[in-house]
Amino acid sequence: MKSIKVLPALLASLAAVPVHAQSDVGRLDQSAQKQLYVDLKSCAKPIWPKESLRREETGKVTLEYLVGLDGKVLESKVLKSSGFPLLDLAAQDGLAKCQFSLPSSIGRSEPTRTRMQYVWTLDGNGPTPAQRLAEWQRYVAEAVQGNAESQARAGMGYLYGQPPIEKNPAEGLRWLRAAAEQGNARGMVALAHELQTGVNTARDAQQALDWLEQAAAQGADYAEFGLAMALMGPSSVRPDEARARTLLERVLAGGNKAAKMPLAFLMLKEAGGNSPEGVRLMQEAADEHDRVAQFMLAQAHEKGEQVVLDRAKALALYERAAAAGMLEAKRALARLKQQEAK
Repeated sequence: MKSIKVLPALLASLAAVPVHAQSDVGRLDQSAQKQLYVDLKSCAKPIWPKESLRREETGKVTLEYLVGLDGKVLESKVLKSSGFPLLDLAAQDGLAKCQFSLPSSIGRSEPTRTRMQYVWTLDGNGPTPAQRLAEWQRYVAEAVQGNAESQARAGMGYLYGQPPIEKNPAEGLRWLRAAAEQGNARGMVALAHELQTGVNTARDAQQALDWLEQAAAQGADYAEFGLAMALMGPSSVRPDEARARTLLERVLAGGNKAAKMPLAFLMLKEAGGNSPEGVRLMQEAADEHDRVAQFMLAQAHEKGEQVVLDRAKALALYERAAAAGMLEAKRALARLKQQEAK
């Protein structure tokens, strides 16, 4: 990978309704009575895109798969959308990893088509708006009494809370600072984020880094991750990529998968773009819906750098990052489609 760019940064049920090919691969046999079955133990539960989960998107998507003679998926497409592209793509990718029964088990000697449905639904066990409000009000009451953890949570509620919590950035910052000054790691990291972005207060990268250092010293993985990110790149007030890599390796070893893409980036940069381990981590991150990883891996497939040249794969990865709202991916997707149309 020769050029590396840093970008700004449930499955509920599964029903099979198969149809099969007759003499020609790709032809549907609406009258087929026998069907292929999917082994749900052969594949991990699909990852619900965090963007969709945050917006509480639900729906049912119908997909069609071409299953090879070895029971593995050869190709796939969306037949009927759930209404949300991210859910459609996540279901399509999830099912494609499953092992199906062999076409020979139903007397077929060629790849066979089957239709499947993924139903994405919330379990209903989450807090109601009234419960969220009551919990937040409890945090505020405890914050007034000096509880640092509640101060941090009250502050984040004011800054980022969803209805019925009314946003109040000034009050949110006040509580975050109170929590941070008491040594609360959550408060320090959240305050550092505000100081880094400059959205709700004046930007102060040095003060943000100081807070992250104090939070990371407590050993919280999210604090170490934040510090690692602050130490990376030319915009850092105190760049130290060697230390950032050490922090990310520890965070990843502790199970925090968010560290995969920045760690992959550092590995690739240190190796001049030639790091099989970095590429492997980037591929894993892309499979786990890391949008930056999807974009960078798409670039690699488009150029044939460190991975096979595969414009179809590049297109699919750009599509997934674009569906999540990444502007760079939208532009790349439009460019690639325009080239294909010529």
